[in-house]
Amino acid sequence: MKKSLILISIVAIIAGLIVTFSVGLNYDILTKTHDQIKVNIGEEFVSNDVKQIAKEVLGAEVEIQKMGDFEDQVVISSKEIPSEKIEEIVTKINEKYGTEVSATSINVEEIPGANLLDILTPYIWSFIIATILILLYLSIRYKSQGTIIVIAKTIGSIAAVGLLVLSIIALIRIPIGQNTATILFITYALATFGITIYFENTLQKNKLEEQNKE
Repeated sequence: MKKSLILISIVAIIAGLIVTFSVGLNYDILTKTHDQIKVNIGEEFVSNDVKQIAKEVLGAEVEIQKMGDFEDQVVISSKEIPSEKIEEIVTKINEKYGTEVSATSINVEEIPGANLLDILTPYIWSFIIATILILLYLSIRYKSQGTIIVIAKTIGSIAAVGLLVLSIIALIRIPIGQNTATILFITYALATFGITIYFENTLQKNKLEEQNKE
């Protein structure tokens, strides 16, 4: 069973790497290069209503974000927002909420895309410091199992689990976005917890064997 899981994991990692380098990762709208417009509605609105309006006009997937101190402004993002579609979107919003928003002051902004490294960069130093502290603790706590072995197994386990999760994300086309960092850090925490349990069980097993010998 254990060997089968390892084999499946290796196959998944290889397949994921092939997909990543051949097709690429599936980035969400806000992470890819996209257009956005800001509309000051001037009153409270339902995000889903505005999203449906924009999606109907543009004929494409859109993302909606509320803005402003009173959340009466909206940012509409999509892969492409033609200038001629802005007035149609604004007209439908005005009809929906009885407002008098003008389309003339609304401009399309092109937002540059980001990659996975860009998303993770703000957390790099936190990851490095946390990893150093964890390796220091584990190498001291389980020094009887060999400092180099403990460090190597810990780094190897974290790397393997991280690659597996990224491969699964690539294979089933989960959109890459700001939530990806959270997913990877949960994975990091689980991998660290798992390897710690392994070392602790090994330590207790060795102690028990020593007691039996006595």
